[in-house]
Amino acid sequence: KLLHRHAMTDLLTLALFWGFCCAVIGVAVVNVMGSDDTPLSWYFRWAFAWQERGGWRSWIASPLGGCVMCTSGQLALWSHFALAPGNFFHDLLAGCSGVLCAFTINKAYRWLNNKM
Repeated sequence: KLLHRHAMTDLLTLALFWGFCCAVIGVAVVNVMGSDDTPLSWYFRWAFAWQERGGWRSWIASPLGGCVMCTSGQLALWSHFALAPGNFFHDLLAGCSGVLCAFTINKAYRWLNNKM
């Protein structure tokens, strides 16, 4: 039973760390690549515009770069599902961890950006 408990702890830690890593990537991609002076700014302007419109357009654009938390959560969920398959609970935990970490990292990024 002790090995099983350690294995479960390792899987949960991996899922949480996975979500954190995907949140860092999601915040960097959406905020940095989505700024005005990058080659992909046209794509992010489209994604931001569709996300702000609401309705069915936001369901498409939000996870594709229109929303930092949606992008990070989807990245964490599906990459964890594809690369570390196992328990569906761990996949969901990775996705939720990605959203929570993206929220926190994005707030810190915006706060630091306003201070500079």
